[in-house]
Amino acid sequence: MPQKNRSFFGMQRSFSTLVLVAVILSAGSRENAKAQGTVDRSAAEATPTNIPPMLPRPTLTESLDVQQTMVKQQPDDQTEKFRLGIIQFLRALEGLGQDHHRYGLMSGQRLTVPLMRLPVPENKDPEELSYADARQMIVRFLERLNTAQQTLQHIDPADVRLPVDLATVGLDLNADGNLSDGESLLAISSAIQRGGRPPSQPLPTAFPVTFDGGDVPWLEGYCHVLSAFCEFALAHDWQDHFERSAVLFYPKAVTPYTWMHDETQDSVMTLNRISILDIVAFLHCINYECTEPERMKNSLQHLETMIACSRKSWELIEAETDNDREWLPNARQTSIMGSLQITQQIVTGWKDVLDEFEAILQGRKLLPFWRGVSGAPSSRPMQFHQKLGVNVRRIFLEPGRFDLALWMHGSGLQKYVEEGELTSPDDWRKFNRAFGGRFWNFAFWIN
Repeated sequence: MPQKNRSFFGMQRSFSTLVLVAVILSAGSRENAKAQGTVDRSAAEATPTNIPPMLPRPTLTESLDVQQTMVKQQPDDQTEKFRLGIIQFLRALEGLGQDHHRYGLMSGQRLTVPLMRLPVPENKDPEELSYADARQMIVRFLERLNTAQQTLQHIDPADVRLPVDLATVGLDLNADGNLSDGESLLAISSAIQRGGRPPSQPLPTAFPVTFDGGDVPWLEGYCHVLSAFCEFALAHDWQDHFERSAVLFYPKAVTPYTWMHDETQDSVMTLNRISILDIVAFLHCINYECTEPERMKNSLQHLETMIACSRKSWELIEAETDNDREWLPNARQTSIMGSLQITQQIVTGWKDVLDEFEAILQGRKLLPFWRGVSGAPSSRPMQFHQKLGVNVRRIFLEPGRFDLALWMHGSGLQKYVEEGELTSPDDWRKFNRAFGGRFWNFAFWIN
């Protein structure tokens, strides 16, 4: 299903969603946590002693330098190229986390939301964050994603087989050059799953996975979808929103309304009158002019390429005949993800989702329009116009002002509303049934 367009702050608040990608590259899903307490320990118990660590050096920064040298020395080794692509991808996530730590995301704020703090250690002496700095955070993240994507794009997946121990990987989120126990991917996973509470049992000491050819376009697809969000954010001017709302998240956000800083001296863990006013302003100011329309075209291209990558990934996965600690299994293989097992129904359903999403991005199908419906009773599910829909492709190719309130109202989308074939809500309900009602659990994983 197409993602909703996001503001800058939506992207910052969902840093935990980005780390969810790292969580996926670690200890299993939220479904595992429900079934087994924290993370799946069965893989650790059956770990062969010869599984190598994921990284050639303890930290991602050190490993990146070593791996780049290795690939230059062995340019035909597709497996080592893939290792480099993984390191570059994780380094992009780590860099974003380090930027958040540098500027003190949620450090000492009066309104503390656990999921917004979990991945990033508190910084008691953060730097000032200006609007220009905030944009550069996204630019750096995008550039690192592009670097990883370029590496992955030029790999021959037929020759990739990479057995690794993911328990040896961590993100140096406070940029001190060391990896604490709380910065391992397994610890980050457990923290997100348990809302910041300590794990109920010791974390696994090993988590073996064997990456193969199908995982190469899978990871490239993740680079593209995250890049699409970055391009969307950079396409718009959200300075006014930043200056009125950034103090909710960053203690030293630069704002002309300097009196806001006088109200954030004390750490109060509950909503109060002032914070409610700030939240109202936060929502009201999601109203951005598109100042770099070419970036909207880039965002669309990334989403379309993500679909192509996912199709390629599943073409390779379905052709596999082995069963060796599969990261993404076909219906004949065993998943390392505990209760999230792949069936042929899920594979077929995912292909249907890709076809429908592509039709929406290409403008061949329209999103149902929720206005102009006569006599729709409030007690029934949302009703949609029988003929009118929203042309999503034109939003990217003919970008205008992104006004969240007026988009919800419908009038802000007027230039994109037209008659045509609609994507059916019934089809999306059918897709969800194909995934056993857990569409998003699988979608975050299988891309």
